[in-house]
Amino acid sequence: MKGDFFNFVSDNHSGPLNPPIIPPVGKIIDVLVETVSSPTNFWIRPEDSYNAWVELIEEMDEFYSEQVSNLQPVKPEDIMVGASFAFYYEDVELWQRVTINNKISSESVALFLVDFGKIITADTSLLCYLAPQFRKLPATAIKSKLHDIRPTFGDWTPEDNLRFQELCEPNKVFKCRVEEATPDLIKDREDVRLSVRLLDTHDPAKDIDLATLLVVEGRAKMNEE
Repeated sequence: MKGDFFNFVSDNHSGPLNPPIIPPVGKIIDVLVETVSSPTNFWIRPEDSYNAWVELIEEMDEFYSEQVSNLQPVKPEDIMVGASFAFYYEDVELWQRVTINNKISSESVALFLVDFGKIITADTSLLCYLAPQFRKLPATAIKSKLHDIRPTFGDWTPEDNLRFQELCEPNKVFKCRVEEATPDLIKDREDVRLSVRLLDTHDPAKDIDLATLLVVEGRAKMNEE
């Protein structure tokens, strides 16, 4: 494996990863909610791809831990927006797949964690080339929003966002119905944004639609209102 890795590095392959597989409109899938900014700006990960990601991350951790003393530094000319690399993310103490979201300076970049939907800043010296076997799985995080709701008072308040974060507990699996899949106009790289309904089915007494709950709590309105 060592020889394959260094042949790969010498080829300077650092292109973008394949985008996430988008479920068809109308399909109901099991998802985990990852990075949350607001009820209309968050990232989901289908549970089936989550299981594949766990296996991949375990393999990455073993591979890069063994190779850490032999890893070659990334060449400056390879550090460009959209390029993908491996990065040890200390917050979760695991190696992760990242793409360059923005170059802040010659020594600092904004990284997009393709399996979390999160952007962080890091020193370019911490990047490593991403070996081919870790490129086979497409990115797994999908940008999403709750379907057919809007903030009650024009913008989501910090309290609204915190409430939604509380509802989206880490590692909690939700039933997700895909209502729409539209181009994301914020960034060309994020070319699809899903409009979804999230259903919490963990209460034995009743299922909870998160959008409906936010409306009942006075935090959101339905779009037709």
